[in-house]
Amino acid sequence: MAVLRAPATDGIGLPETVPDRLESYEHFQNFLFERTARGVKLGLDNTLGMLERLGHPEASLTAFHVAGTNGKGSTSAVLCSILRAAGLKTGLYTSPHLVDYRERIRVDGGSCSADELMAACERMLPHLREFPLTFFEITTLLALLIFLDRGVDVAVMEVGLGGRLDATNVLSLPFPVITDVQFDHERILGNRLREIAAEKAGIIRGPRPVVTGGRRRAVLDVLEARSRSVGASLSVLKNEARWNIRRMSWEGTRFRLQTPERVYDDLFLPLPGEHQVANAALAVRAVEVMSRTLDLGIGNEAVVQGLARVFWPGRLQVLRRNPRLVLDAAHNPGGARALGKTLRKLCPGCRRVLVLGMLEDKRHAPVIRTLAPGADEIVVTSPATARGASVEVLAGTVRDLGFECRAIPSVSSAVNAGMEAAGPDGIVCVTGSCYTVGEVLEQMGIRDPFQRPKGGE
Repeated sequence: MAVLRAPATDGIGLPETVPDRLESYEHFQNFLFERTARGVKLGLDNTLGMLERLGHPEASLTAFHVAGTNGKGSTSAVLCSILRAAGLKTGLYTSPHLVDYRERIRVDGGSCSADELMAACERMLPHLREFPLTFFEITTLLALLIFLDRGVDVAVMEVGLGGRLDATNVLSLPFPVITDVQFDHERILGNRLREIAAEKAGIIRGPRPVVTGGRRRAVLDVLEARSRSVGASLSVLKNEARWNIRRMSWEGTRFRLQTPERVYDDLFLPLPGEHQVANAALAVRAVEVMSRTLDLGIGNEAVVQGLARVFWPGRLQVLRRNPRLVLDAAHNPGGARALGKTLRKLCPGCRRVLVLGMLEDKRHAPVIRTLAPGADEIVVTSPATARGASVEVLAGTVRDLGFECRAIPSVSSAVNAGMEAAGPDGIVCVTGSCYTVGEVLEQMGIRDPFQRPKGGE
């Protein structure tokens, strides 16, 4: 098992200010976001202690538990959409949010309300001095409480970081789903793929089916060993599913999928990119395995309709045309490779402008090295967060790698410059971080990124 390298700070040395009650939603947000100063605390002791005080809301919750490096959010969104199409009341917990905190906790496609969040949080307040929780730990527990109160049939819970010591790893009835494992968060999870995979494999905790989209032998060796040790059966997507892409456009992808149980002859997924087809195939296989285990009877039609209804903002999302403005939250080398491949497929020969804003703790050079060769012009910027990498740092890395760029600190100004540089027939791709993507959405007046745009395929 990998040894985590992050300091386990749980607020020691920081004043524990816990109000008796929350006066408003603004008060709730201020109280919660102040706790981001406590940083990352990997470990389950405080979360488990709080769950006991709350009466164990996780005990009766059946859930898909989704870990991995890239594709966790998209896979979770597809899972949730299929479950909803099958008539199941479904909860979805993902992170981070793009514009509004309430995006993180959704029931049957809708964000939870401010009143729900405040009421659930107030149940924790009397115990927070005994169990000082971080921002993410509180948010995870809020999701569990709200899903219980709403009577959710099945939840989809996305891991925040790693898996083994992530706050989500307290579920009593989890069905683990592990997307492809690649390099990310090396400072915390380890510098070797096996170390990272071991942290992800930590969500495999009992003799329940596990489905993975992992492809590399080093990763599969770790997942197979962990599954054997706890008596779990492991389904490996690359060994069990085949798909054939028939048509891909900015509106989405048509494809045929064959699994050990069914043939889906004509699926449409409104998410462009071959990587999204792989994420969808993983979700379909996970639903098949879980449906068989729990006798849910989820049939072909729920899969067909579920895929066709998926909407997941910030992933190759087209906001406007002439020039085409595309947002994608790729922030690591694997995500950059998937983005670059899709851009080459969907806009060959057009003028491409890259607007890049990243966080300071990410691996800038591999992302730039992947995306820069396909760009006619590069504009670097900085998202409005304390964690944002400065334009001086990003621009220096771009130039050190042999590429030219413009440095514009303001994201909105950088996007405007990119639109002008692209011309009416070009494409502007804003990428590098969920924070950068979210800032563009907010500046364009999109307060709810999950509000489906009009029109379709």
